[in-house]
Amino acid sequence: MRAIPAAVSAAVRLPALVVAAVLLAAVPHRAFALDDLFDDPDSGVVEEGEAIGDETDPADEEQDRDADDRSTSPFQGVDIDALTTSPVTFSGSVNTGAGIAFGLLDWPDTRSPDMGELWDLRQLTAGYDMSATMRVTARPKPHLRFTGSLTTELNEDTARFTTPSIGSLFVDYTLRDSVFIRAGKYSMTWGQARLLPNIGNLVDDVSDGAAMRATVPAGPGTITGIIWTRREEIDRHGSGHPRSFTYAGQYETTRGRVSTGIGARARSADTLNTTAYVTLGLGTIDVTQEAIIRWDREDPFDEDTLDFSTLTQMIWEFGSPVWRVIAEYGFDYAVDDWEGHRVGLGIRMPQYLPRSWRPQVTWRHAFQDDSGQIAAGFTGTLAPDISGSIGIPVRYGKPGTIYRGGDFDSDIPTTSVIAVGIGARLRFSF
Repeated sequence: MRAIPAAVSAAVRLPALVVAAVLLAAVPHRAFALDDLFDDPDSGVVEEGEAIGDETDPADEEQDRDADDRSTSPFQGVDIDALTTSPVTFSGSVNTGAGIAFGLLDWPDTRSPDMGELWDLRQLTAGYDMSATMRVTARPKPHLRFTGSLTTELNEDTARFTTPSIGSLFVDYTLRDSVFIRAGKYSMTWGQARLLPNIGNLVDDVSDGAAMRATVPAGPGTITGIIWTRREEIDRHGSGHPRSFTYAGQYETTRGRVSTGIGARARSADTLNTTAYVTLGLGTIDVTQEAIIRWDREDPFDEDTLDFSTLTQMIWEFGSPVWRVIAEYGFDYAVDDWEGHRVGLGIRMPQYLPRSWRPQVTWRHAFQDDSGQIAAGFTGTLAPDISGSIGIPVRYGKPGTIYRGGDFDSDIPTTSVIAVGIGARLRFSF
């Protein structure tokens, strides 16, 4: 059995570190990747519906997530008569972002090193990114819809755009007002987490291949089954072999203020993963408990191979206009010495500012390596068809830790890292 740690890690001295980082960072010193600002759910550039836990806008086909891709209530069928046919429509978006990060790579100790040594610990990094997506959607018949998209990204090193690739390509079919079927290339999201790692997301790699999915009502709830294949499994077992596919299923139901769900995923070269959650509504507060157990196929109950993770979540909405507070606690049994604890806290404030600008702030911390991130920013509308976000992320921890990431190529020994950044992103859509 893993031993229980003797004491909780010391608190991080954030305020002093932030001040020192701002004062000492001045000239370029490559120790901080642009990914620390973008392309990461923990990036700190606060995006509407991501940093604080809102669901992705159902109209945003870039992620191919319709309202049913992250269900919060059982699927009750579709009224075919209410759907209308539509011609082929084209839409698209361009995302562009720029940011700068600066920081201090070690905190001075009681030896009070001279300014020359402190100067060697500075860092400053700047960067940008850009991507474009073109989408086409058609509903030739009320029960049939087709969607596809092409995406290209700017290569920062060559200043050239990549060859357009298929972001999504799928067909939706509704059978007898009750069975929803989707086939093709798309993405999905299961699980309840909004701030911490989404342990219940058994379908996180569906977009890596082709998938067939069906959702049907079952008594008071919903059953969703999905089969998909990936290049790795085809190379291992051959095309068309049953072991080349991944199989997953989920059942969800809601009775009053109580929602429950169970799910499972089986893959030939992986453990058997099972999940379960329950959400209880208490006035303006929703409390969720979720767990995942990973079973070894050869010896499911072996203590050395049995693994589980848990998530406890609270979502509180109050006031008029509405404030939203999300608090999450996660534990991963796979981390040695029972140190796999994480916490997250997010606050989304009302739209007090003009043009629907909304302030948000999040904090995440991993106790196993004392790393974390604090991010504050705004999201809103700049002009018709143009939205934007601006954020200030503060990351702390040693190089290579969960939230700090990166590395530092230097002979100077470092014990901790503080990095402060500012980033902005624009989204043009039509």
